[in-house]
Parts: sequence; structure tokens; C-alpha cells
Amino acid sequence: MSNTAQIVRNPDFYSSPDNWFCASSTTGLSCYWLPSDSGASGGVGNIYGYVNPPSSSLRLYQYSAYLYTNVTFPATQISSIYLVVRSGYRSEAGIITIYVAGLVDPSTGSTVWSQTLNPGQSSYSTDILSVSTSSVSPGKTYILAIGLTTYLLGSLGGGLVDYRVDSAYLYVTTSEYTYSGPAITLNNTDSNTYYAHLTLYTSTLDPNLTVNITLKNVNGESSSPIEIKDGSVISSETSELQLPPPPSGYTSGRIEVNGYKSNQTNSTLILSFTYCSEPQEMGVCVSYPFKLVLDPPSKIDEVLSLYTREQSSIGFGEFNISLTGMHGSTLKISSGARDG
Repeated sequence: MSNTAQIVRNPDFYSSPDNWFCASSTTGLSCYWLPSDSGASGGVGNIYGYVNPPSSSLRLYQYSAYLYTNVTFPATQISSIYLVVRSGYRSEAGIITIYVAGLVDPSTGSTVWSQTLNPGQSSYSTDILSVSTSSVSPGKTYILAIGLTTYLLGSLGGGLVDYRVDSAYLYVTTSEYTYSGPAITLNNTDSNTYYAHLTLYTSTLDPNLTVNITLKNVNGESSSPIEIKDGSVISSETSELQLPPPPSGYTSGRIEVNGYKSNQTNSTLILSFTYCSEPQEMGVCVSYPFKLVLDPPSKIDEVLSLYTREQSSIGFGEFNISLTGMHGSTLKISSGARDG
């Protein structure tokens, strides 16, 4: 735990598209995971496809696609938020293309914050964006979306879109020591569906610790949390959560921790992860005990200065993002080869 948390899971696409999803307004645009790319740190998320207006009139047509993931903000007072995106494009379609990053409230579908990006052309460049702390609520989950909207004039025909995201880091600084994100990933190594829950058996707790420990699956569904508030256990067990076999490149689920405390003392929790072949602890069940230590290091102030020294451009302006009603909005990102 520290007072600066990086809250994007799999922020660099390094070895898989895990935790990222795709939303597209047209079947012509899809999302892919490329295992490597020139100038990238590892794997990249790729929005790719040929868009073609349905007529050759003077009408203006609009097409959008986004890579997106869920992010949960620390449940304590937030003092600053920075989004660091490294991206580039190989090909643009249309008379203008707007690249944008934003946060969407999934409960309302509304964009709470957005800003345009300046990706590199045939290379990668870094945007460092300051997010207004008033745009989000502590402890709440939002959708982080990164993508584009391209505008085509029917009379000019279509074109190829090729936009690549090397990484997206979202840094949140709080007044207290905090952590928000996955502690352990869960990998289903066969094709069966399992039913799992967490149990807290014993603990040595800082009296200032407030934390929720939750199971989440590949579909974004969550269990109820193990809840600790001000050093006291409120709930010692999660609800049961289904863990289906994941598609290629994705993990079955994860154990997530969202907590904070005002000092640097340790807290130790002894938990058990139990999964069964049938619901309600029926069939064959297996339990794995493990220890979770919440151990805060010194406060981090220099994490953003590294990126500031490498900064090449600053995005500006706001742009509304709509993920509702988009083709493939619940699809995973393809890990295989794409055409072209």
C-alpha cells in the first residue's frame, strides 16, 4: 500500500489482452491484441479495420471504436489523478479522426471525464492527462475507455483504421495509504465452470485499516466482499461467484483488494480460497489457504516525474464517449491474427 495507486489492471498489454474489452459502432472495426510491435514495450491493444460509407453522397458518416476496462478508485479522499497513455497510429480513415480517453459511469452510461489524445504517427508518443478529482467518487468503479471516432464523407469513400495502444496507466494519489486492484489472479486450467468463495479465518489488523476483498470473474461479475472497517471485521466471507473458463489470453478471475489506512503499520490476513464443481459447495470442493500482508512502503511522489521528463505532447478538449448500443460491446479482444 502507498499513497499513490496505479489502478489499471494489465496496463501495458504486455503478455495478453486480459481485463480489456472492445466496443465498436460498426462490424468494420474490431479490436486485436498484437504480441509485439516495433517501438512497443511488449504486446499492444489494436483497433483495426476498413470502414466504408454506405453511399457516395455528401453525407458525413461517423464510426467509433474503443478499448475499455473497469477501474475502481480508492475509497478515501483523492487528491490527484493522472492518466498516462502511450499510443500511435499506422493508418487513418476519413477527413478527420479524433483520438480520446475518458471515464464512463457504468450506472448511467454518461461520460464523467474525457480528453483528446495526440498519438504518434507510425510511432508511439505519450500523453499525460490530468483528471479532475471532482469527476469521480471514491470507492466507485468506472469504465476507462481509449479509442477513436473517425468522420468520413460519403463521396470520398472509405479507408483503413489502425490505432495501437502500448500502455495506459491511471495514477491516483490519496491523503492516506491506499491500494486498489488485483492481489491474486485465478487461472482455470480446464474447460469446466467452478463456483468459488473466499473466507477470512484469522487476522492481525491495524486499527486504522478499512478494506474490501472481493472475487471478480472474467465477465466482470463480482462477489460480495469480505469487509473490514476501522480494524474490525464486518463480514468474513464473500458470496459465491461463478468462474467460467476464460477465452484465450484472459484469466478466469482475480482476488481484488480495495483499502486504505492512515499509517504504515502492517496487517496480516489468513484467508482460504474455495472452489467447487457445483453451486452451494456441492460436488467436489478444494480449498487453498493463503496469507495476505498489507505492507505499505514509503510514500511515492516521483512516479509521475519520470513520465513528465519524457512527455512529448499534451491532449486537450473534451469528447463524449458512448459505449451503449455499440456492436461487440461485451466481446473480448481477439488474440489471433487479423487480416492485413
